[in-house]
Amino acid sequence: FSQEEAVFDFRTLSVNQNSSRVLAMAVPKKYIQELLGLCEDAGFHPDQISLDSIALSNLHPREFTTINTDDGFAISEVFIHMGYKKTLLNVTRNGGVIASRAIYFGGYDIASAISRVYELPFLDALRGVTEKGFVLSSSEGADEDQVAFSQTITDAMSILIADIKRTLLDLKAESKLNYHEVTVTGGMSALINLGPYLSHELGIQTNAKTSLDLPFRTEIALSTSSEKAGGVAVGLAIEASRKPKSPGLNLRKNEFSKQSQNLKLFFDKNKNLFRALTAVLISFFVYSFVKGSFVSDNLDAVDQVISDQTKGNNIGFTKAQTKPEAMQKFVKTKKQELESRKEIIKLNQSSSALDVLKIVSRAVPSKEQIKLDISFFKIENDHVALEGSVGSEAEFNLLQRRLSTAPGVSGFKLGRAPKADTGKYFFQASMNMKRNKARDIK
Repeated sequence: FSQEEAVFDFRTLSVNQNSSRVLAMAVPKKYIQELLGLCEDAGFHPDQISLDSIALSNLHPREFTTINTDDGFAISEVFIHMGYKKTLLNVTRNGGVIASRAIYFGGYDIASAISRVYELPFLDALRGVTEKGFVLSSSEGADEDQVAFSQTITDAMSILIADIKRTLLDLKAESKLNYHEVTVTGGMSALINLGPYLSHELGIQTNAKTSLDLPFRTEIALSTSSEKAGGVAVGLAIEASRKPKSPGLNLRKNEFSKQSQNLKLFFDKNKNLFRALTAVLISFFVYSFVKGSFVSDNLDAVDQVISDQTKGNNIGFTKAQTKPEAMQKFVKTKKQELESRKEIIKLNQSSSALDVLKIVSRAVPSKEQIKLDISFFKIENDHVALEGSVGSEAEFNLLQRRLSTAPGVSGFKLGRAPKADTGKYFFQASMNMKRNKARDIK
């Protein structure tokens, strides 16, 4: 696959003055997309995506001093994790992983061979392999059935053995390694006599151990199933909790980063709304373009009319007066003249202050009805305010009824004044009175 079709990450193995040695990993994007789809179907969104082989490397952080043999080869260790459909192979040096491989062979292939040879249902064959399966490093002392059963398993494992040998030979030549020990874990490591068999086939001392035979404390309750297959889960947890100085491997980046995925989910959830908004925006831009074009055409037509009119000086302007600055000044002056004319017309058609006083006087009851004393009278535009006193509360109520129903009066308010005097009722009144005789002056 090309680099554009994969996601890359790395782990730093060592740092020198001017360089670093790293272990680089690449995974095709399609597998990450499939994994995220499965997680979404399961109802959760992971923060980190790592590799199972790298996760397993966290379970064997043993440190030892580099030992070189006489031929210059460094001693290293090999860790093999045999799972259901995949076998993981890690090669370490000084406790750090320098190479990692995934071989697509596991317990599924061994159970399939048993099922085919002995004509058993697959689940029965798988149960037999995991509970009672064995291999023989030598046929000495075994009966014919045992030899046949072991031969079926070893024939199936021949593909795996060949891939492991090829990988170890390539790494030995490339990195000058001398393998010290092989450790086998995983569900298929429960095969009886697997360690001696692999020691014979690989030529390297091999021991089968549980995945959680850890050099540090864990809160996991150990059981047969967790010891066999729990290594990847624990390794992933350790990888996710690594410190920022040496961050864990995370393939959820670029377009697969959690922020990008949340944004994608938001758009997918509201896609109908965004489609409607897009249609509205397109309509708005089309309308703006058409309207702008129409206005531009009108302005061009007006400019052409003005230009035609001023060519022959038909409107009485001199050539200097046809300049844009002079035309703007002329228009501004004419506007001011029109506004002044409107104000004069409005003033001529407005009632005078005496007219307003006359209307108020007619509305007030006669002196036989009330004893009215006006101490303050003010007219400001359409607003009228007055203060005074009457002889009794009945006169106060009568004045209120008469003024509120006077012609042209609106917003009438009448209240008691804050000052008091024996035998008198002081009041304050305000009202709006329409003073324009002619309407709709523009």
